[in-house]
Amino acid sequence: MQIDGPFPEYIEFFNEDGVLLRQHVTYEWIPSKCTHCAINATEDDSHLFSSCSYAAEVWDSLSHWWPLPFSNSPNTVEGMTDSLARYKAPKAHRQISYAIFAAGIYFIWYARNQRLFKNHRISASQIVCTIKEQIRHRFLFLNTPTCNYSIHIDVILG
Repeated sequence: MQIDGPFPEYIEFFNEDGVLLRQHVTYEWIPSKCTHCAINATEDDSHLFSSCSYAAEVWDSLSHWWPLPFSNSPNTVEGMTDSLARYKAPKAHRQISYAIFAAGIYFIWYARNQRLFKNHRISASQIVCTIKEQIRHRFLFLNTPTCNYSIHIDVILG
């Protein structure tokens, strides 16, 4: 079996009498439905972090708070990272955008795991609040004379 392709639905084997048997295989560790939006979708990075309605709500809320550069990009993680890589803005603005993106990915994954393994649902608005809080703490701490984020403080605190 190749590990980079889809998993087989059935396995075939010979029993002790030499009879070929076919057994359906279920992979309990692969959710058949998205843990956030509950649609029948393969829970891959593309769905989980970009096309899922939960992720869309997180990114939309964060974009209202901070101007993230991927509002017009393709609805994929690759599209978002490409937009970030091509983003033309002052260094401090780009660094804040990168941090928000990284926090978004981390906390969407965190919320997924909380739901899947602990049956604890974290709303998108709770995740957005957590991301904002984390970004505020990190950038307020980093605001020094050599690394000045002061022109962005009002937006970060807003």
